Amino acid sequence: MQGIFLILSVFIVFISGYWLHLLGIPYGKLMLALHKFLALAALITICVMMYHSIKGSQLQTLTLIVLIVTTVFVVATFASGGITSANEGTL
Repeated sequence: MQGIFLILSVFIVFISGYWLHLLGIPYGKLMLALHKFLALAALITICVMMYHSIKGSQLQTLTLIVLIVTTVFVVATFASGGITSANEGTL
């Protein structure tokens, strides 16, 4: 059940991002805010699920590396989205 919710939440974030792309610049403030809240909700869901899955278990080196790389990519994704929304009038 958690896996389905995870896949669904990530899918909704991608669909809302694609919808923003189709709307073009300047992005609608309501749609952009909705996309940001959906992405934040998906991130929180992923973090909670990962915490419960690794709680009390020994992390192998490869798992730890994948976790760190994924965290870097998530931070980069949020940063690029913030830069895009800050520069929406100048693109």
